[in-house]
Amino acid sequence: MIAAVTFYNVVVWIHVLSAVVAFGGVFAYPLLQAMLARAGALEAFHTTQAAVWSRVVTPAMVVVLIAGIYLATDADAWSEAWVSGSFVGLILLFAIAGIATGLERRAAALAGSGDPGYEPVAGRLRLMVGAAMLLVTVVLFLMVVKP
Repeated sequence: MIAAVTFYNVVVWIHVLSAVVAFGGVFAYPLLQAMLARAGALEAFHTTQAAVWSRVVTPAMVVVLIAGIYLATDADAWSEAWVSGSFVGLILLFAIAGIATGLERRAAALAGSGDPGYEPVAGRLRLMVGAAMLLVTVVLFLMVVKP
């Protein structure tokens, strides 16, 4: 039997793929930072991460949002708590991405100069990344389990 592929199915696929593109790398961030710190490449790491947040994560989140709006509207699911919770989580992730991009640029400048102000900025970045990882995990739970 051949399965029918609907427009809704394609939008679900786009929604999930965009979430993987947006947030998959966030979970590798702590390991990459630790490895590149040992290699003395923190300036390059933070410069690259600023570009990733602004050129990959944020645009992919826009696609997640647009596809999610379509899916929730088509399924008439806006009154569901898991939809509202996921929407709030995504808005918070947009805020984190904006803050993290600025902090990455600042960290890159400080890492390259050997400024002692680097560590407080790096600490805030770790907090932002940890918050993003937690939010992605919670939103993923809401989207899959639909409590």
